[in-house]
Amino acid sequence: MKKFTLLDYVLFNGIPKEDMEMLLACIGAKIKFYKEKDDLTELLQNGQYCFLLLSGKIRMTMPNGNVRLLKENSFFGSVVFSEIVPEAAKSATYQAETLVTILVMDHEGIANPCWFSCFFHHRLRENAERLYWQG
Repeated sequence: MKKFTLLDYVLFNGIPKEDMEMLLACIGAKIKFYKEKDDLTELLQNGQYCFLLLSGKIRMTMPNGNVRLLKENSFFGSVVFSEIVPEAAKSATYQAETLVTILVMDHEGIANPCWFSCFFHHRLRENAERLYWQG
């Protein structure tokens, strides 16, 4: 199995290693694993979460039949998709194309800085916005 070093992902650029444990707790981060062909629709349409695809590929099928392939290092979530493709994202379906590892994070934890206004939290938010605009 591939070993993940979250600091290697763009979402965590500029965040000191010693701050990662506190940051991950602050954003309610959890790693989830899925098999090829698993239906991820219910999870990925949940507006409470944002996701970082750590490994694998996910097929997003729009209601009109258009397909978008989400690849490693993709940062996404139904909240993000709803701004890119308003109604389509809410009724899109998602399926693991390969073995998939996803970092699931609380959307509010990313969108709203914690009480302490930590440097790392602001950096995470900047990185998330940059990834969002890169598509």
